Amino acid sequence: MFDSHIHIFPVKYLPKEITYKQLEVGLARYKDVIAKLHQYELDGVVDGLLDVLGLGSNVEIEYFLSFIVGTVGRVMDLTRMELEKSGIDGAWVLNIDYGIEEQADYGRYKDYWRLQMEHEYQRTSAGFKPFYRVFIGVDPRRKGIVKDVRELLDEGFGGIKMYPPIGWGADDEDIRFNMRGIIEAAIEYRVPIVVHTSRGGIRGPHGKTSHADPQRWEWVFDEYGEEDGLTFIFAHGGGYSDFKDYAWTVFVKLRREWWEKHKFGDELLKEEREAEKDSWFGIIYTYMQEWESVFMDIAYYDGLYSWDKRGVGAVGGALKDAWAMDRIIYGSDFPLTGGQWRYDKFWRHVVDAGLNEHLERNQLRILERIKR
Repeated sequence: MFDSHIHIFPVKYLPKEITYKQLEVGLARYKDVIAKLHQYELDGVVDGLLDVLGLGSNVEIEYFLSFIVGTVGRVMDLTRMELEKSGIDGAWVLNIDYGIEEQADYGRYKDYWRLQMEHEYQRTSAGFKPFYRVFIGVDPRRKGIVKDVRELLDEGFGGIKMYPPIGWGADDEDIRFNMRGIIEAAIEYRVPIVVHTSRGGIRGPHGKTSHADPQRWEWVFDEYGEEDGLTFIFAHGGGYSDFKDYAWTVFVKLRREWWEKHKFGDELLKEEREAEKDSWFGIIYTYMQEWESVFMDIAYYDGLYSWDKRGVGAVGGALKDAWAMDRIIYGSDFPLTGGQWRYDKFWRHVVDAGLNEHLERNQLRILERIKR
């Protein structure tokens, strides 16, 4: 089993004004830590740094600090060892173009973006293949982004990750030309596209929750949905809350009632449509019914950490549904899940619920589609 949704955040090589902005995002609730870190050059090692900061053995901070001051090779090795403890034998590293430049001057920081994508990730990760499949973090607003994407795919990157809440929508007219070029490159190279779709997550200075709305991608399926090389994955499947509310209602509760009360036909359809209204997962579900190229992952599904009965039941119900059963893949959002101690619980609950075999089968289907 591989994990289709992890992140690696070493920022040592970035200029300080960007580094501290990332710190403020990643450790927002530890403002005192950020203040103290301003006193240090971030080219040391994490050993002893927690004691200096007076933080003891805080697991979350320790993990973030190892990313901040470590080399990317060290972080990749650390991550691999952590995942292997839970029996995971591979991972997709979903890089994100955070637009840390605050959208002020993309040209000024472009070299740093290429460094992040090209030097620090791909070249260093070569020593960890085949464990990692590294994705390009893509912001379609960048000048020359289509050329950059093709060059990086030529170098061996294994996919494209896009994160609209940084400050753009997939259907924005001013980026439509670039979006088409990015989609067509993914189809040509047969690599998956992963896009953020949940109401939570990181926001850019001009980012909005509505930027992550899955309906903003519908034009892509209208134009490219029948293309054999398209593999499109909605990360988070619209978000856990949306998923749980819809999937539990439709796949578990309503269907049990339908069989018990023999309630079918127009009444059934009406109740499904009511559940779908305002549900991002409900929207994604309709796309999965219509387009074979559309998938989703279950990254950061809170109910699988806490063993929320309704959440676990919703995932199980979805994996038994005729339209969703072969479209849902395993992903965790590690290390944003809180480190190994919580990751192990997440994976153990997936296994205990008997979901792992379904998810592994679906991963094989994805790998057969991309063949790269």
